[in-house]
Amino acid sequence: METPKLTEKQQKIMTIAKWGIGLVACAIVAPVAYLAITGLVGILIAAGIGLIGINAAPVVALKLANMKDRAIDAERVENIKQVVTAASANPIETLIQQSFEKRQASDQFKLAITAFATEVSNFANQVKVFEKVS
Repeated sequence: METPKLTEKQQKIMTIAKWGIGLVACAIVAPVAYLAITGLVGILIAAGIGLIGINAAPVVALKLANMKDRAIDAERVENIKQVVTAASANPIETLIQQSFEKRQASDQFKLAITAFATEVSNFANQVKVFEKVS
């Protein structure tokens, strides 16, 4: 079978149609390709940031914890220095204050022991009641 010969006008129409179909295809494919490429780039950037974050998080957390511990230690040292300075300036008042604090702690301990002894006594009474019942 022979291919029919096309006239010049038909060839121009075919050429224009080819170009039109090509441009329409490009107009459809180009945005899809652009979105796909930018999406892949975005995913790669997000994955890179996530990977860096996952690997850097323990290091940063350790640094921050160490900074916090150093700050707490510095505050303790400063407090001890203040107490030593106050104690050396007023040794008798410092001893009186320490004695008062120890007396308060002793009184609180005595109250706790009394409360415990009361609980033990109450429990012993309950045991006696249960022994009588059973």
